[in-house]
Amino acid sequence: GRSKWQGEQIVREQCRGAGVPFTILRPGNVIGPGSQFITRMGKELRRGVLMTLDGGQVHAGLLYVDNLVDYLLWAAKSPQALGECFNVRDPGEVTWGQFIQDFKRALNGRGWVIDLPFAVADGLAHLSAGVLGRLLPGEPLLHPLLVRLFGRTCGHSIRKIQTASGFVGAVPYSE
Repeated sequence: GRSKWQGEQIVREQCRGAGVPFTILRPGNVIGPGSQFITRMGKELRRGVLMTLDGGQVHAGLLYVDNLVDYLLWAAKSPQALGECFNVRDPGEVTWGQFIQDFKRALNGRGWVIDLPFAVADGLAHLSAGVLGRLLPGEPLLHPLLVRLFGRTCGHSIRKIQTASGFVGAVPYSE
């Protein structure tokens, strides 16, 4: 959100002021071998419950790690990337609901998936982080940042980087 934008502004100002070339890449949700994010989701599903919000229809903005590396290498070498800012994700239109169901299938159907309205989950998350966070040690049961991640689109347009780089993502979602 705002802090990322502020960081980008600092990069632009400092690099331009010092004559240092730069490119800003805004990666989506990086998945692949060793992903802590995916490992944690798998643990939650195996343990019992994972959540979708508003039917899981929000774009997940997934980016396979190998595809991210391809974009990083392109950005490091391409004159077209200099001084630019790009959203980076895989081209598919995968929703959180689809991703979680596919993940559950990969775990042989283990775990339950419950669906909550965004407003309910957001309220519970703030309660969990606020009141319960003071009483119970560790992470809240439901974190406000996770509710925002699963409840707001991560499918920002990648047309600019696709046009500039010609890439479409070598590793498809199905893998």
